[in-house]
Amino acid sequence: MAPKPLCAGNWLEGWQQQARLVTGGSGKAGWRVPMKRGGQHATSKVFCQQPVCVPPSPSALQGSSTASSIGQLQHPTSASGAAAARQQGGHPTLSTPQKAGGKRGFARFASERRQARQRVREEAMQRFEAAVKATTERPELKDLMAQHAKEVRKLDPSEIVLVCNQMAKLCDPQRMPWKAWREMQGWATQMLALLDPYLEQLSTFELVVLLAALARMHYSPSTEWLTHYFGVTMTRIPNCGPGHLTLMLRALSRLEAGLWQLKTAPNFKQWMERMLDAAESRLRAFKGRELVHLLQALADMRWMPSHAWLASYSAIFRRRLDLLDPPLLSTAMLAFATLKYDPGIPLAHAMYTNMATNLPLFEAKDLATTAQAIATVRKRLQRRDFLDGFMAEVQQKLPTFGIRTLANLLHALATLVSHGLIRPNTAMYPVGAPQLQPQQSRQQQQQLQQQQQQQQQVHLQQQIALQQAEVHQAARHREQPDQQQQQQQQGKDR
Repeated sequence: MAPKPLCAGNWLEGWQQQARLVTGGSGKAGWRVPMKRGGQHATSKVFCQQPVCVPPSPSALQGSSTASSIGQLQHPTSASGAAAARQQGGHPTLSTPQKAGGKRGFARFASERRQARQRVREEAMQRFEAAVKATTERPELKDLMAQHAKEVRKLDPSEIVLVCNQMAKLCDPQRMPWKAWREMQGWATQMLALLDPYLEQLSTFELVVLLAALARMHYSPSTEWLTHYFGVTMTRIPNCGPGHLTLMLRALSRLEAGLWQLKTAPNFKQWMERMLDAAESRLRAFKGRELVHLLQALADMRWMPSHAWLASYSAIFRRRLDLLDPPLLSTAMLAFATLKYDPGIPLAHAMYTNMATNLPLFEAKDLATTAQAIATVRKRLQRRDFLDGFMAEVQQKLPTFGIRTLANLLHALATLVSHGLIRPNTAMYPVGAPQLQPQQSRQQQQQLQQQQQQQQQVHLQQQIALQQAEVHQAARHREQPDQQQQQQQQGKDR
């Protein structure tokens, strides 16, 4: 169907139809423009990359004149440019400000696109940070700190100790970010500053709970505070039971402060002597677990008691030996080895026997601790017969070892290899056990191949000799009838 002519009556409809025909629905228009090259006429196709916009319907143009509408449709951005072009009798063209405006529009579009991408990246980063905070931060910890920050000065000393204990339960270094960890340390410093004038008013149980809470928070108190604490609790030690004594020593060994910092307190040595005297007088009342924890705390602090104290401890420990489970057995053996104390061959033999009986119940951590203890203990207390079953149990449970326990086990095995208790060429086997077949070297393989070749040659020679003997026997059997016939003929001839 041919397009309608562009007359004055249907100019708008014809313009729309012509735009559809030119674009073909692609949004791009092209026209052939006559050009003159070297005296010859030629045509050049000019493409307009901008989409062709269909003008609005006639109803949208009501209230405006036809001439002004035509001028706006031709160049809506420059009415003055269109009027000047009509006066000159030519077609309206883009002026220099319009070209600059187009460049500015493209730059604005590019900047908006960059801003949109930046907003998308910022939103993604915010979502990531929110996810990290949701998995690492403890909201209940912050709520509790904010709740007691304003009214903590109104609390009683016993209530402050209770708050410290509750805060210590929420303290987990593996799940807390560094910022929250530092806030916890600062909060603990403020609590201790508030409690310092009222330490004498606290009960013995509250003093023990306070030290245990600080140990659970991995807090390092100042030397002044430790001196004050030792002075207050020194008079309470004779009234403490086995549980309080054990808990206090364990908390002291788990503090972030090392032994060198504890020794800076002037009354620390006297405090430890009173603790050990009180524990020695109550050793019969200690349970098996409390005995092991007491010895472990002394080993962690590297505090060596007197030989008389250790002798009385070993006698009581021998009686509780049958009641200890595998983790406590391995921990006690490692504590003896760390203190470099010789408990005697009878006690060591009893510990080895008990551990050998309970070896199937040992877990990976217990086996690694036992290996460290055997490697650290004195040579005269190391038993090779125990290593047979122990190394077999380690071989069986080796897939269950974690990274830390495996590292401890390898370090202990290296020490045992240096002591000559296990062979270095068999990764997990003791001396007294049957040896595994080592991997044959190249020389041994060559020797075996030569022996096999010699045996094959001897076997072939024997077979050849047998075949030759059979051939000779067959030839003899054939020659015998011929000789008999000759003898018979000779007899006839005679």
